[in-house]
Amino acid sequence: MTIQFSDYDGPTGLCVATGKQILPLTSSAGAVAFVGSAAQSGIGNAQDSADAQRLIDAAFAAAA
Repeated sequence: MTIQFSDYDGPTGLCVATGKQILPLTSSAGAVAFVGSAAQSGIGNAQDSADAQRLIDAAFAAAA
């Protein structure tokens, strides 16, 4: 079944929200944000998490 919304004017398809943007997963920045969130979900150490976030931020900036 397909539902058509006549008043929706936003992104469609698979997307990831960064807190500032909604990005399609098919974009480089969207892929980095998605993989980064998955990587962050498995880290239990605050210092390791901060280190990973710096790397994710740098990759996201390069992809954007």
